[in-house]
Amino acid sequence: MDSVELAFERLHQRQMQFLQNASPDDWHRYADNHNWNDRLDGLFWIVSQPDCDRATAMLTFWKGEPACYDFETEEERMGEDEYGVAPMLRYIAERFNTTGYPRSEIAYDCLEDHGLNFPEYAAMGKAGRQADIKAIIERQQEIADPLVKLHPDLQLLHISGRKVGGYADKSDYYDLFPDQVDDEGSEPDDKMATRPQHFVPAAPSDASSRIRALRHQGGESSEEAASPWLADRPSDASRDSGETQADAGLSEAMFDAFGLIVNMAGVGFGVGFAPKHLTTHSASPLLWVAAIVGITYGSYAVFSNFRKMQRGVAALGLVIVPSWITTTTTIATLSGIGVGRTYLALLDNPAVTPFTRYGFITAAGIGLLVLSIVMARLLFIPRALRDA
Repeated sequence: MDSVELAFERLHQRQMQFLQNASPDDWHRYADNHNWNDRLDGLFWIVSQPDCDRATAMLTFWKGEPACYDFETEEERMGEDEYGVAPMLRYIAERFNTTGYPRSEIAYDCLEDHGLNFPEYAAMGKAGRQADIKAIIERQQEIADPLVKLHPDLQLLHISGRKVGGYADKSDYYDLFPDQVDDEGSEPDDKMATRPQHFVPAAPSDASSRIRALRHQGGESSEEAASPWLADRPSDASRDSGETQADAGLSEAMFDAFGLIVNMAGVGFGVGFAPKHLTTHSASPLLWVAAIVGITYGSYAVFSNFRKMQRGVAALGLVIVPSWITTTTTIATLSGIGVGRTYLALLDNPAVTPFTRYGFITAAGIGLLVLSIVMARLLFIPRALRDA
């Protein structure tokens, strides 16, 4: 174990000791603020405590994105993998269906506790939760084990009680934790910040929940509206005002992402094909100018689409993780270059018929369009997004 790993391990042990001496209210604040990219030992410990509040268990369960995991069939036990989400989801579901969480003093709200209580996202956030509940129930129809079924309590959108945690509480919450340790594992001096390295504050909105809510937006049937967990749903008129704008913004941003990717593929094709072809065939200066103008215009279109996509995503309160943009655009560019080089080889081969060349460029063009659609959609999966 190197010095950095040792430092984090010491910090983790100190924070676990803090949790063991803290109150159930502070456990709830921990669950509310925990960064799910970090190890989950603290959450494992909290949800397994007899005094863990029902709202804390519900908050943790839904932050774990249960609709994205087949936790019902998970065989690994909670704690065997310090990053394992599915075993914890199964544990919480089984406990709700057995001993339950008797302590119920803390309030829970499916919108406020997941950063979706802004007016423009509230209706969609509720619709997203309802859609997730429906999807899990439908998935579990084929599951025989009753202990892993979605308990009625986990289907509630609200629980009354005391307000604990929340975005305004973050500063006070972090002041409770042990000081940082530096990379060598030594104790900090008094001038160091007290916010721990291992727990990064969550943004006021949950990016993955919000983007999923945008995609789930839309009306349910009257039968669904009669379900108990759909109580107090907004009217169609109130939903239309926020959802239509947000959905339009999402669609526009995704279209700009498609433009970004497809233009990157086009620039790649130009770079892979034009210079060598023009050099080999001693092209006139006019053709060189046309090639340069074409590649330059494609590059400008890439820049324009990128800026419009960023503005559209920012309007939704989100940011696309830069590494995802780099990866998808690189794949598109290399694919375009590959198509350009292959088409050049076919042109230079006298044994290849025009039909074969035209068939290839048509199929390759369709392939690049499909690739661009896939790459653009990848930029809008929850993992590729974070809050602005």
